[in-house]
Amino acid sequence: MEPLKLQAKNLASGYGGRDVFKGLDLEVPVGARLALLGANGSGKTTLLRSLAGAHQPRDGSILLDGQPVEFSRSGLRAHRKRVQLVLQDPDDQLFSADVRQDVSFGPLNMGLTEGEAAEATDAAIAAMGIEHLAERPTHQLSYGERKRVVIAGALAMSVEVLLLDEPTAGLDPASVDALLATLLEVNRAGSTLVFSTHEVDNALAFATDAAVMTAGKLRQGSVVDLLSDGELLANAHLRQPILLALSEQLGLEPPAVTVEDCVRRLSGGAVAG
Repeated sequence: MEPLKLQAKNLASGYGGRDVFKGLDLEVPVGARLALLGANGSGKTTLLRSLAGAHQPRDGSILLDGQPVEFSRSGLRAHRKRVQLVLQDPDDQLFSADVRQDVSFGPLNMGLTEGEAAEATDAAIAAMGIEHLAERPTHQLSYGERKRVVIAGALAMSVEVLLLDEPTAGLDPASVDALLATLLEVNRAGSTLVFSTHEVDNALAFATDAAVMTAGKLRQGSVVDLLSDGELLANAHLRQPILLALSEQLGLEPPAVTVEDCVRRLSGGAVAG
């Protein structure tokens, strides 16, 4: 079994006396790219906020490397040095005058020296491919650029787990592809990723692990197995990814999960019957 980086055990959470979820379990392996799938309102954001320590669950535990997260000032400070949440709307997290100032805010507030903070800032800016934006005022950035700056701010904290709430929402297809390619490199450099989405095709192409939320319940498993389960997807108000639907129609076993795989197998006579 893979070592676990982040876990939720028997989690219960809600607002104003209403449960968002109850008895929820989630396991995030080290180095995973875990897609948290579900319709709007299914509890994805509340779960991410709980994992980040931004929302204290009513019951249950959040564990990092097997150790419970303490929802005290010192406990949360320690947790946020290792786990960071990037919100869906970048404007909720951008507040400095220019890109470099914004990205450097976290490292400076961690107690790093100016030299150490500058080094961490430069590395995060480079990782997100926004060196050309480093001195630009944040209000002059496009929506996609602002998303990259916010992610860079989290990376500058040298976090081990990056939680992303709908990271591709509002982006055009080219920008989605570019952001996912960048996040893949971030993951390969050592960061565990958990990202919420209802974009099933992107999840199939990008994720190593998956969990589907339906009405406050969560089911975790392989990406292909979950996204091939028609009843589960219907309950979650999600559609089947195009490639899995095509594989089913063509009788491909196991199903093709990339266009290249589909073309290769069809060319090789992998069509049933």
